[in-house]
Amino acid sequence: MSKIVSLTIPDNLYETITQIAKNKGQTSESLIIECVKNSFAFLENDPLEPFIGIIDSQGSDWSEKHDQYLGQALLDNNNN
Repeated sequence: MSKIVSLTIPDNLYETITQIAKNKGQTSESLIIECVKNSFAFLENDPLEPFIGIIDSQGSDWSEKHDQYLGQALLDNNNN
C-alpha cells in the first residue's frame, strides 16, 4: 500500500533532485524514495551507535569543543 505525501522543497533543491534523477534515468519521485529508504537504512544500521555514550564528556560543552578535547587526549596519550 502506498501513501501520498506532499512536500514543499526549495527550488534549488528540487533542481538538484531533478538533475540527479535525470542523470540516473529515474523520476524525481523514485530518487526521493530511494534517498529516504537509504536514510532509514543508515539510521537502523548506524555503525557508530555502539559507541554512543561510552565517553564521559566531563561537561556540557562536549558537542562544541569535541575536537579540542580529542586533540588534547591524543597529545596526552602520546606524551605518556
